Amino acid sequence: MTGLPAGLKAYLRVPFVMIVWVMETYTKNRDSFRAFMAKPRVSMAFKVMLALTALAWAIVGFSANEEQSRSLTDAMQGFWTDAQDLNAEKKRLDAQGADVGATQ
Repeated sequence: MTGLPAGLKAYLRVPFVMIVWVMETYTKNRDSFRAFMAKPRVSMAFKVMLALTALAWAIVGFSANEEQSRSLTDAMQGFWTDAQDLNAEKKRLDAQGADVGATQ
């Protein structure tokens, strides 16, 4: 690319600079979120909120009529699949982090 004008080089470089910036920001946010969730009170508050949300879903499910119940069942099955996928991804990332920590 030595034959290209400097302005064109800068223009063509922008998408790569943006991708690097997004990846760096993602990594920093993921690390700070992991540190934030490691705090005992934050972790407990998060678990309580999850339990309350599940309880609310159960109340809605029991009070729904047949048609609404079917719709809620479909939605919950979709959420369950997503939750399993996220859990598998978390386990993979944790194992990857443990491997990196062991090699350092």
